[in-house]
Amino acid sequence: MFDIRWWLSPGDGRWSILIRLMLFGVFFFEGIQKLAYPDILGAGRFAGIGIPWPEFTGPLEAVAQ
Repeated sequence: MFDIRWWLSPGDGRWSILIRLMLFGVFFFEGIQKLAYPDILGAGRFAGIGIPWPEFTGPLEAVAQ
């Protein structure tokens, strides 16, 4: 399976904590924007490019991100 200590450990260098925090910030705030502006970044965008059930898949993708 997987070892939870790997996810919680900072790695070999201190810079890896910074990288993880930066990645968290990008994904977290992008997900919030997709929920806050669904017509532009969420379901509206999905409907524009032809993804089926955009009202369901748009918020699902924002939460899963």
